Amino acid sequence: MSTLDSVATVVHVLVGGLWIGGVVFVALAVLPLGRDADVDPQPLETVVDRLLTLSRFAAVVMLASGAHVLYHVTLGGEVSTEPLTSSGRGHLILTMVVLWLGVTATVEIGASKLFDGLDAGKLREPTRAALPWFRAAAVLGIGVLTVGGMLSAGVGF
Repeated sequence: MSTLDSVATVVHVLVGGLWIGGVVFVALAVLPLGRDADVDPQPLETVVDRLLTLSRFAAVVMLASGAHVLYHVTLGGEVSTEPLTSSGRGHLILTMVVLWLGVTATVEIGASKLFDGLDAGKLREPTRAALPWFRAAAVLGIGVLTVGGMLSAGVGF
């Protein structure tokens, strides 16, 4: 594995961990405060807006670093779908991509539901509407990290 491959792998894992950690924190610690009206709308909006920025940044970085690792490390520099569709490792990679897309989508949907309600001057109702989406994103994110751990441990070879 080259130095660039190692850097791409480390960046992929670090950004993924920070992203999912942020999603889990917002889902378990921040949004329940809004649901219970224990926080003002402005700080809640700021935290979720920053998470949305982190999520978008992470999605791009994870796509780029994941594509690099997939092409150079997993596929050995060859363009072929056969290793992805015919091996346990390939199936885990495809599963991770689906989970990654799910986290990205559910964070976007949850943030949209929250911001729409906050823009209308409400707090509890939009937080209740957004909370299931963020919880789903947290569960999907834990799936991403679990599959990533399995791949790092050599499962599927």
